[in-house]
Amino acid sequence: MVRPTSGEILVRGKPVHGWSAARSREAGIETVFQDRALCVQQSIVRNIFMGRELAGPLGFLDIDREVKEAGRLMREIGFTSKVFTPHSIVGQLSGGERQGVAIARAIYKKADLIVLDEPTTALSLTETAKVFHFVRQVRASGRSILFIGHNIHHVFDIADRFVVLDRGTVALEAPRDKFASAEDLIGFMEQLAHPGGLPNLKEAAR
Repeated sequence: MVRPTSGEILVRGKPVHGWSAARSREAGIETVFQDRALCVQQSIVRNIFMGRELAGPLGFLDIDREVKEAGRLMREIGFTSKVFTPHSIVGQLSGGERQGVAIARAIYKKADLIVLDEPTTALSLTETAKVFHFVRQVRASGRSILFIGHNIHHVFDIADRFVVLDRGTVALEAPRDKFASAEDLIGFMEQLAHPGGLPNLKEAAR
């Protein structure tokens, strides 16, 4: 959405130019925004297919196929609650369950990479656990998740690899096994915030 002033964008290892939101979607990248961008007065199935409705040969909506596909997507991400169906109103869902609907919508759009922007903000421990469950199910299906968060404990629990940004610059890119605990990662970031330059990664990760 914002034109870069420096650096480059690589998709599957190849540099791209003239990047845009539309080209991002074409490349299989979808974003689940912090506010989820859901119509809470509409059903789960309407939210998943909004703007990309399934239609028959004559152009009429194929509601039965949408409901069937919504049910499959809900099962794929581990939406295990038997209380809700594709016809359930999103406003009746908890915060974690709404996040699941947003993720299911991204999967329907055939995303290979799903960007989750602060997905656990303002969620309880129980709701956060639901989001983590959805994320693990998506990862198990072979897709990638970019999990953006300020709660380091949440990030540490779910991520395989960390990237720390400091005022637009990549200050750290390391696999999870470089750090024994979330506290070690927090310690690195605290050192980074202090004057005196970039901390030694080996010392921070030891």
